[in-house]
Amino acid sequence: MLAAFMSDGASGYGQPPTVVVLVRDINSQPVAGAVVRLHAADATYRTAVYDSAKEWYGFAAELPPGTLEVSHGGYEPQTVRVPAAQGSGAITVYLGKAGDAYTYAGGHRIPYVRNLHALGLVVSIAEISAIRKTLEPYHVSIDTMASSVLVVRRSEPFERSGCEVLRTLRGLRGVNTAGALIESLPGGPVIQTNRFTITFNQMVREEERLGIIHHAGLTLVRRVRDGAYLVAADNGVGDGINDLLETMARNQAVAEVEGEFVACFSAAESRER
Repeated sequence: MLAAFMSDGASGYGQPPTVVVLVRDINSQPVAGAVVRLHAADATYRTAVYDSAKEWYGFAAELPPGTLEVSHGGYEPQTVRVPAAQGSGAITVYLGKAGDAYTYAGGHRIPYVRNLHALGLVVSIAEISAIRKTLEPYHVSIDTMASSVLVVRRSEPFERSGCEVLRTLRGLRGVNTAGALIESLPGGPVIQTNRFTITFNQMVREEERLGIIHHAGLTLVRRVRDGAYLVAADNGVGDGINDLLETMARNQAVAEVEGEFVACFSAAESRER
């Protein structure tokens, strides 16, 4: 079947693929030489073909529901759920190496570079002086990243969970967002909050969904849409939010998890930089 749309070995297509998979490393650079295949819900497999000119892996036909499996000798294998049939478009999969930290963005598990010594804040400018004063007992340094973004740093790493500095910050007047600062994601630095969205599989009943949220120690913030819930972890959670994301993503009742990230720069500020 694959030979029908190949033009010259593994370098191109006789016709455009229906669905493409973009395999990227931690620096968002294309990764060649991966094996990309879909393990469909009916237990069959479909394998994508690499196009070296486009630097993508293509499927010739619609993808049925299943699990996209991506492997490469130099990276840890990655899987991405395909909860519904996909007839067109692109799926981006990020590969990391052993020991890399992970988070969930864009509905996918992606590697990122941890910075356990920095927290990011989006604040009301009028309250900056009061915020600085509240932080004095914690022996931290404070930098200004943008007009309403502060970076709190200290020599010893902040606790991944049960962090008193974060717990204090998230309760302060004038602090709109507080969380771990991630400086390696595409698009520039972002702040990871203590909230994320869980999308459950359609066959899971409402009572079971709410029970899973409760037993994970999460607080329901609101229903985002049918089957999707915005939840919050403890106010003291920092980088440890990713452990919760990982646990939820492994639950068979869950179709997708999505971390909440807040950009540190407005479009205008990004252009100025």
